[in-house]
Amino acid sequence: MKVPSSEKECLLPKVYMNVKDKSTIVTDTYHAYKDLKKNYTHKTVKHSAGEYYREEKDKEGKTAFKVHTNSIEGFWSLVKRTINGTHH
Repeated sequence: MKVPSSEKECLLPKVYMNVKDKSTIVTDTYHAYKDLKKNYTHKTVKHSAGEYYREEKDKEGKTAFKVHTNSIEGFWSLVKRTINGTHH
């Protein structure tokens, strides 16, 4: 959905309406997402530091969770290419 701005006052109400409490959300470190930790398990990757993927380990040292935004970024890349291809 389109939002009027990328500030937290516009983004967070949309998240709260569409994402179940206690869900895990993975984002980059954009400041508007900071308050997500109040209602969700919020995992981040820091693109500005060259971090695009991280594995979190459980107590036994096994990979428990893969933290990345690659899937959603790939999805939006395809959508944008489809729009450009259709409307040009």
